[in-house]
Amino acid sequence: MAIKAFTFQVQAKGSRNLRVGIISDTHGYLDPTILILFRGCDRILHLGDIGVPDILMELKKVAPITAIRGNHEPAGLIHLPMLRFLKLEGVKIALSHGLSSMDRDVARAMFSQYFEGLKAKQIKIVLFGHTHHAEAYEQDGIVFLNPGYAGAPSPAQPRSVAILHLNKSGEWAFELMPLQNFC
Repeated sequence: MAIKAFTFQVQAKGSRNLRVGIISDTHGYLDPTILILFRGCDRILHLGDIGVPDILMELKKVAPITAIRGNHEPAGLIHLPMLRFLKLEGVKIALSHGLSSMDRDVARAMFSQYFEGLKAKQIKIVLFGHTHHAEAYEQDGIVFLNPGYAGAPSPAQPRSVAILHLNKSGEWAFELMPLQNFC
């Protein structure tokens, strides 16, 4: 199944965008293509299941990195927080590893406090991983974005990363970038 690049929202014209590389679920493997795709990014966000600390060191050579812990981290990465909040170009963003679209209806009923907390913090975008499936959807005025799985190639697993473009007007675009699966 091929993943096609898409833009979730149109970015503003005529202003310099902040480029943010979004990656998740590397599970100890960093595809060299990712370093090329993220060249020119102002920041990189890793959404967990990193696998080995060396991946963060390699990504840091490209741009400053902010990372959170996934549910499969070795001892050298368990110090990372499970949840982070950022404000980039005026847009409030939450980073969380384990949030699944399969859970969204259940989550809305069972975890309404979570969504109310996001609204109270005026979060506009939630970036998450864990499912190994790229997706973007809007719920209760909050946009949820998952860049997909970026780990080792597998014929059964599509791989991707994303770039989030933000500008000072608070407008943004999400660009999904498929990775080749050479096995």
